[in-house]
Amino acid sequence: MRVLMALLAASLAAANPSRIAEVVIDGTLLEDREELKKGLELHPGGSGSNSAIMMRTLGSSVHLLSAVGGDLFGKLVLDDLRKNGINASSVRVFRGASTGVGLDILSGRGEKSVLIYRGANNLLGSADVSEAAIKNAGHVFIASLVSEKNYALFRKVLPLGTGKRLSPL
Repeated sequence: MRVLMALLAASLAAANPSRIAEVVIDGTLLEDREELKKGLELHPGGSGSNSAIMMRTLGSSVHLLSAVGGDLFGKLVLDDLRKNGINASSVRVFRGASTGVGLDILSGRGEKSVLIYRGANNLLGSADVSEAAIKNAGHVFIASLVSEKNYALFRKVLPLGTGKRLSPL
């Protein structure tokens, strides 16, 4: 997945190499799990996390707005973001919720199915976004906002992104 996100980030870099993205708003910060023939592997990921890390790898300053639960998976996700140089100060930790989990199931033929429990991701809403962060960003990348609270966040961000590259995924 991070390879695909690298391609997306590279196309954004071609459009404006000095500022690919400064704010990534994500409704899917997940702990990715991949089922393999030899067992189960645990990897931090999700569309927003993967995109943020690839944009950072290409040299952008990235500020991530997303959500995790107050559980071990949330800690693992936050540690991974920080290890990869992502500003995670706006990742909201919902103490009473569980971090979202995605289970990637690979068939013997290599076909992939994904089961997703969105968890804390569905709780992210318009009150969680800083208007100043959006106004000061060179590019706003939005991924996987699917709950009613998430849609309210999107409706708030849209007018703030006027004159900016706004990339909903």
